[in-house]
Amino acid sequence: MRSFETANDGITSRSIDTDARVVLERADKDRGGVFAFFENFAKDASNAVAWDLSMADKAFGSEFFKNPTALEASRTIDGVICDPVTFAMPRNEREPTSVLRRVFIGREDKLPRRIEVLHVEADNNPVRGAILELRNLKTDDKAENATFALEAPDGFPIRPARLTRSAQSGKQDQAADALAGKAVQGVTWQHDGKLLKPGTQAPAFSLKDSEGNTVKLSDFRGKVVLLDFWATWCPPCRASMPAVQRVHEKFKDKDVVVIGLAAQLGRPGDPTKFKKDNGYTYLGLLNADSIARTYRAQAIPTFYVIDKQGNIVWGAMGLSTPPGVQNPKMDDVVKHVEDQFTKLIEAQLAAK
Repeated sequence: MRSFETANDGITSRSIDTDARVVLERADKDRGGVFAFFENFAKDASNAVAWDLSMADKAFGSEFFKNPTALEASRTIDGVICDPVTFAMPRNEREPTSVLRRVFIGREDKLPRRIEVLHVEADNNPVRGAILELRNLKTDDKAENATFALEAPDGFPIRPARLTRSAQSGKQDQAADALAGKAVQGVTWQHDGKLLKPGTQAPAFSLKDSEGNTVKLSDFRGKVVLLDFWATWCPPCRASMPAVQRVHEKFKDKDVVVIGLAAQLGRPGDPTKFKKDNGYTYLGLLNADSIARTYRAQAIPTFYVIDKQGNIVWGAMGLSTPPGVQNPKMDDVVKHVEDQFTKLIEAQLAAK
């Protein structure tokens, strides 16, 4: 079992990577920033956090908990008597299942001990779901923020954790500022050295779209291609999709195609429904897990720009923050992402 140390002291997020012998650090004061840090740099720790309860100003303050539907018989969890409360998200008539969240709250201490997220059919029969059970919970109302500050072990350098995964290794590809040999003015989002090298041929793929049509990468030879490997369960993916959509709208009448490749990695979710419900109209391809591995997408979202000749121009994992902005809001990040995509694509359209 892998061990990890990750924490936020109200000012700074830190994660100690014992394998790489490095400490990743990022300034995070708001919940969204902390969530993004955990998701991008400490996924194992993120899976153990009750984000549903912590993302609003108050517990049970998010949209997930607006519709309590039932009180059920008490249940003992980890030796604690708990009262379960069920919350239902409104059913979408086009979707065969709805989502129930059942929270088991300790009767004496009022702490959540178990959270179930269930996808259920019309008769409330669960078809899939996820369960987070919290054990050995203790409270300390006198704990200060400094309690959660992680000290760097001896010999572990502290490196800035940016929303692009290349920050974890501290290495940058030599082609970062020379995208396929041509510097692009205004592009500060550097190519990730873990991804396919600029100037190499983009691997071929053939996938189905939401209507069952077969789509090949080779279909778009002569066009600039933006690839987005994403998943419905990935918060940074969802956050960046408005930027991807705006890029699609901006270039749809030019020799540019934007492709979202859904890589659910075995987790539940309906990519077609998600895109439709949110008004995303760029091309979507399904079941891209194996293609994501081919493209070395070790984390999602992963983006690539491919030139008209089918060669890799640039690629990055995660998101990028605007340079010189301290503690940027997610809106700032998304606008920066859109700007960087725009400049990269425009440079390729202008290339001879």
